[in-house]
Parts: sequence; C-alpha cells; structure tokens
Amino acid sequence: MQYGSAVHEEVLTIKFILLVMVGFGIVMGRGRSGERPVPLRPRDYTFGWWVDGFHKADSSRQSDWFCVETGHYVFALDVKNLEHAKFRRRHGEGYLQDVTTGTAAFKKAAETDFRIEVEHGGRLYRARRCLAGRSGNLCDVYLRESARFVQRYWFPGLEFYDGNGKMLKSESMLEV
Repeated sequence: MQYGSAVHEEVLTIKFILLVMVGFGIVMGRGRSGERPVPLRPRDYTFGWWVDGFHKADSSRQSDWFCVETGHYVFALDVKNLEHAKFRRRHGEGYLQDVTTGTAAFKKAAETDFRIEVEHGGRLYRARRCLAGRSGNLCDVYLRESARFVQRYWFPGLEFYDGNGKMLKSESMLEV
C-alpha cells in the first residue's frame, strides 16, 4: 500500500535463527592466552543435504526433507510441513566415513516436537511451511556459508497460521 493510505497493514519482519555449530569452542580456541587450541576430533564436522536429493524427477513421489548431520546429532526438517522434524543424538565416526552411509542417520532419527512460533496481538501463530515448501523448488533454500564446522542455510517465506487457520502476514525467514 502507498504511504498515506487510509488502510495500513502492519508487516512484521521476523527472523528466526537456529545456528548449528559444532565445536565452536575448538574453532575459537580454549584456555588462557598462549595455550594451544584443542586439536580437531573426527566428530567435529557439519554437513547439510536433501534426503531424496536436490534434483528430483517427480516431486509427487519424493519428500522434501532437509537434513543437518554432525558427529554429535542429526536434525531433519520437512520444508512442506515445518511441524514435521526428526532428531537423534549420535556418535559419528568421522566426516569421511559418515558421508558414505547415505540416509542411515536420517532413518534412525525419531520424530520430535519442533515448533516455530510467534505471538502477535494476543494470538499464537505457528510456521507451517516455507517458500520451498510452497513452490516445490528446492532452489528456494539458499546455502549461505559452508565450512567444516558451520553451514548456514536460509529458508525464506515462512507462513504462520493461528489455531483457527488465520494467516499472519509477515516477511520471515528461518536460518539453520
């Protein structure tokens, strides 16, 4: 709407940050000044991947699960329904061994209670899906940074609904 219009809509900018970092203390070093940092361990890694692959021939037959795997845990999120998530603590063998196991860690992870919620105007709203979940195009999730310890992904266009199905108009993004 144009400035000065009789009807104004409040647009909320909501940014959720779920920062997945393994070994932050190791990266930054530990102990007093002058001490050597703790050496890297085989379990100190992070990588993100799509359970059914990034390029899909027929989206109706495959899921849109995004997975973050580390040497310490696995976390997965369904971009078509953000209330579906999986989590499992694990003891990874190391990056080179774990990238060859395919979807084994994802399959062992259990459904977990995961909610992205915001309260506005006395109402509670939950995120149901993101832009990639609406469009079916996984290119609508952006890899922003990739390194051994941290991978940052942006999931723009979250849709929030209250218990009665009313949508909260917002510009929002999940960062994993």
